Amino acid sequence: MEHWDEFITDEISSFAYVSGTTGGTSGKPLKLLFPQNRYIVEEFFSRQARAWTGRKFNLRATIRNNKLSNNQAYAINPFTREIVFDAFRGTDEYTRTIHATIVKFKVRFLFAYPSGAHEFLKRCVDLGLGVGTLECCLLSSEGITNEQWIFFRKLGLQVSITYGHSEKLILAANRDNSEELYSFPKYGYLELLSDDGEDVKIGEVGEMVGSTLYNRCMPLLRYKTGDKAEYQGLRYIEGIGTSTILSRIYGRWNMSLVVRHDGVRLPMSAINLHSAFLEKVRGLQYIQEKEGELIATVIKSEEYNQQDEEFIKSFLANVMDGEEYVSIRYVDKLIYQPNGKFIQFVSKLDHC
Repeated sequence: MEHWDEFITDEISSFAYVSGTTGGTSGKPLKLLFPQNRYIVEEFFSRQARAWTGRKFNLRATIRNNKLSNNQAYAINPFTREIVFDAFRGTDEYTRTIHATIVKFKVRFLFAYPSGAHEFLKRCVDLGLGVGTLECCLLSSEGITNEQWIFFRKLGLQVSITYGHSEKLILAANRDNSEELYSFPKYGYLELLSDDGEDVKIGEVGEMVGSTLYNRCMPLLRYKTGDKAEYQGLRYIEGIGTSTILSRIYGRWNMSLVVRHDGVRLPMSAINLHSAFLEKVRGLQYIQEKEGELIATVIKSEEYNQQDEEFIKSFLANVMDGEEYVSIRYVDKLIYQPNGKFIQFVSKLDHC
């Protein structure tokens, strides 16, 4: 990050590009540049992963990080063929509305964070609604716990879990409802390396290191993700190539839930900021000391100003259902674990 400009191609002026950021799991989000047409690449590989579920291009219900106006039950995205629901309205009444809409349109696929899908389906079960016409959960952006696997399978639902990250170097997904993930070798080059930088053997755990295959704007080579996985060998898959098999992933996927004043539990994935705001801070971390209240701890940069404070307050107020449940705390350093690892969200609630 101290040498950011040196990672940008000298021919950047000849590329159409867009910018983005990482989720900030190092404490300070990293600004990234991508080809403007990266959506074509992302959509191609996403459809390959979903094809393993038999989905092809069927309608899906999405409950992720979208917030709708109070009188809007859902929105439609015709390109992705999805019905988008409000992820921050976790009431019994709205749960019934989502369920009725899924049944009305005979939706078979639910697209959500694992924790979000788990919370929604638990409410459906508690209300005696069942799963309706749903057949499969399309899950990403978080790890999936054993409890969640058992719960989804008990409901008779297929589970499709996809691993990816903001740097867009590695993509992997499971097949045939298994817990093993298979990498897409044409998406990015994956290595599993020991602490000494050597290739790990079958059954060993190594760090996931990725190299870009299509980002010519800001190529990242042998980029250490901070995630670790257990190596289970290689397998050739028709149309995919020689895939690396991962039995489980450990690392930055944060399973913690933010608890709102109304009892709604939100995954941290739904509160990830990907905007110009992140360029104005040197560090950002969330802390929950009391149920219903969220503290954003911020290390300011020289460019940070009053408008930036108002922006993050407004953003988090939408998430937490009111500005009175949000506070900003300015600090000189963030909280790190005893082993030196940074976590984006620190919960001091016993049940989280």
